[in-house]
Amino acid sequence: MDVGPEDMRQRVWITAVALAAPTTSLLLGMVLTFGALHVATQVSGDATREQLELRLRRVAHEVGDRLDEGVAQDGAALLVGLHAGVDTALVLRDGRGVMADNSGDAQLGVVGEFPVPGHDGVVVVALGPSRYFAAALPVVVAAVGICTTALASVGVGVWSLQSRRRKAVEKRLAHTYQAARIDALTGLVNRSYLMEWLDGQLALCGQSGRSLGLVFIDIDRFKTVNDTMGHAVGDELLKEVARRLVASVRGGDLVARLGGDEFVVLFPGVSDAATLAELAERMQAAFDPPVELRTGPFYASLSMGLAVGDADTVSSQALLEQADAAMYVAKGTPGIRHAFFDERLRADAASRQALGDALRAGLEAGELVLHYQPVVALNSGDVVAVEAFVRWLRPGHGIVAPGSFLPVAEDNGLIGALGRMVVLEACMQAAAWNSDESVTPPLPIAVNVSERQLLAPDFVPMVARAVASSRLPAALLQIEISESTAADRRVRASGVLDELTKLGVSLVVDDFGLHHGSLGLLKELPLAAVKIHGTSVMHVADSERDQAVVEAVVKLAAVLGALVVAECVETEEQLAMLRRLGVRHAQGYLFLPPAPGCELVGLCHSRRLELRHSTGMILTANAARSAA
Repeated sequence: MDVGPEDMRQRVWITAVALAAPTTSLLLGMVLTFGALHVATQVSGDATREQLELRLRRVAHEVGDRLDEGVAQDGAALLVGLHAGVDTALVLRDGRGVMADNSGDAQLGVVGEFPVPGHDGVVVVALGPSRYFAAALPVVVAAVGICTTALASVGVGVWSLQSRRRKAVEKRLAHTYQAARIDALTGLVNRSYLMEWLDGQLALCGQSGRSLGLVFIDIDRFKTVNDTMGHAVGDELLKEVARRLVASVRGGDLVARLGGDEFVVLFPGVSDAATLAELAERMQAAFDPPVELRTGPFYASLSMGLAVGDADTVSSQALLEQADAAMYVAKGTPGIRHAFFDERLRADAASRQALGDALRAGLEAGELVLHYQPVVALNSGDVVAVEAFVRWLRPGHGIVAPGSFLPVAEDNGLIGALGRMVVLEACMQAAAWNSDESVTPPLPIAVNVSERQLLAPDFVPMVARAVASSRLPAALLQIEISESTAADRRVRASGVLDELTKLGVSLVVDDFGLHHGSLGLLKELPLAAVKIHGTSVMHVADSERDQAVVEAVVKLAAVLGALVVAECVETEEQLAMLRRLGVRHAQGYLFLPPAPGCELVGLCHSRRLELRHSTGMILTANAARSAA
């Protein structure tokens, strides 16, 4: 495990404290112990000297008494049996010198002299060591004190070490706990803490009958900031949005970042729409001044969804989804900045949930099927490709168009399973149509995929498995993506388009000319075709602007080396104008509507529609039956 500078400094500090604490404690204890020993020794020595003086006085009196009695004996005989102590020798001395002694140890120093009473000039001299040391008791006490101090010092060191380690662990745990609940970029609480806090507030609402206001916030045009100015500038914007939101709310309100450019503000105690709207307007007003980014001033705008939670609110997630739904209404409605979740939205949300459940069941029951629409060469009527469209044969509802259920599939996570089914089924059908090698040229099949599908980690392996299991040549599978998806920074960074190209799959850009795709990016892709969106085809017969768009797309496609296909062709007038503008391939209801694969067997076998030399067309017998 790598040890960072902060961890290393912390470990050095813990070790230093662990060593310094017992060392300091031991030194202090030894100083105090030796001080006590010195005092004890001094006191013991003084006591020893006092005892010696008492004994010498007694000896001097005894010597005087014997001399008064006239006892005739020399000094040695006189001192026999008279001892001041076991370590002391006695000597009698008069004016003439030493009379006698009882030790003969002349090297002992004089430790006391006392005159003999009644005999001037006679002195009892005590010889002994020059200094009397303390008795054994102080030494024992000192030794015990030193040992106790040493043990106590070790204990202090161990306690200090454990204490520092415990504090370090507690600090690390606190940091980890905070990191799990705080958004690192903005410093706001994150989704985990928000949901925990929201659960608690809704529980209080159930107990006390109070209400709670919730505002779901999304930054408008944030993706554009990231794509055009860079993610570092996007991070600057997020931090400034967080700062202004916190500054514009009341004390006790909670501001959280869900992730990306989504924020949530909770207002405890708010029970009516008017108050919540005022609070939302206050937050909106905080963004009237531009945000100063490194690239210059940026006028940020927010879309807000408002919802009120009370005792009847099912769950925190339900309240959050309500506000999220209202936010999308605000974002999709020009001229408004916030919207309330009302009964209509509640009904829409319930309907969306029911549709998602039915879609999941329908996918498992095989209710989703593919219909196919040919791409026709206008100069010959040849069918040059087929595009697959998913349809839902929902019992009791007839055929459900993909625009009704694909957004639901994106939201509830079914798009992955649905995409796998579509790709595999399309590959199997294309393999069947191309099984007769005598029919040429080969017939490619195009499958639309979304950005979310492309960015799924298993997308390329899934495509590879579908191609292998169906035995369809990879070049006959066309992955159709929108222009904005092809130019998206995340898609380009993921390398998924390059991986598909290496796999041999062809790429087709749909909705060409509708968005802001960069020619510099698109020309790097080996495109098989580009498709003109139906909105540009709808009024191409009488709109000079749409005619200019189509003409520009034709020229761009020529630069890219790709075919140009006009989508959604429905009238002969549209077809005539497209031909004049240089479009050579088209698809739409004017030729054939999307139909099940079984109804297109003859057409795909002949690879040809009978077209008039004018703007119209004549279907072959098989094609006519298919259209019927």
